[in-house]
Amino acid sequence: MLNVCSRSNCTRQPIFQDASQRILLQPQRLQSLLNNLDSASHQRSRFDACVRIGSTVTLRQRANGEQITFQVVTPQRAVPLNHKISILSPIGSAVLGCHRGARIKLDWRGQESCWEVMKINSK
Repeated sequence: MLNVCSRSNCTRQPIFQDASQRILLQPQRLQSLLNNLDSASHQRSRFDACVRIGSTVTLRQRANGEQITFQVVTPQRAVPLNHKISILSPIGSAVLGCHRGARIKLDWRGQESCWEVMKINSK
């Protein structure tokens, strides 16, 4: 089990870092990212919030209950230490298009972590 967070170093972990080459070189991951971007751009109403570029998201790690809040941004605006996470990071691409209550499972370099979307604030 990957223990991703400890409040002081959570965004320094690999799942929060840019993984554009890994995503862009794997057609299946790229297709998943494109599908998530498409889904996020078709929000039905303000009461049906989903994660999109610019959203601030609070996730809870299911293994230990720790929470992290970050903004999903384009790669050019990403600064993980300031909780601005790229859509090309493993966790950024996974949350795109998700709704509150969604569960996300990430397998990063053979280690698994599970998260739940607790809160979404969209601009």
